[in-house]
Amino acid sequence: MVRILKYLWFRLVMSLTNYMGDMTPVLKLRGFLTKPCFKHCGRNFQIASGTIINWSNNIWIGDDVFIANYCWLQGVGQIELQDEVMLGPFTVLASNNHTKNLNSY
Repeated sequence: MVRILKYLWFRLVMSLTNYMGDMTPVLKLRGFLTKPCFKHCGRNFQIASGTIINWSNNIWIGDDVFIANYCWLQGVGQIELQDEVMLGPFTVLASNNHTKNLNSY
């Protein structure tokens, strides 16, 4: 239930701030408002418009992290962004597990 609330909060913040553009104060505002959605989120987190993040409760974000426009992060299997990481536009990070279960054949 908490995961769903975090997802809905993230989508609400992104929807309400998309029209504001991607100026530095807006990037920082988005980062501040979405901090509670993550497993850990350090200081000076900035996030640009159009970004989609699923399973944010499995994502650890360090200090001074920037996520550019239209990135897609899928945190099912956990993602850790260390300090001073910058993701460029349209970056995809998917942490799903695609191993085959040999016992199912």
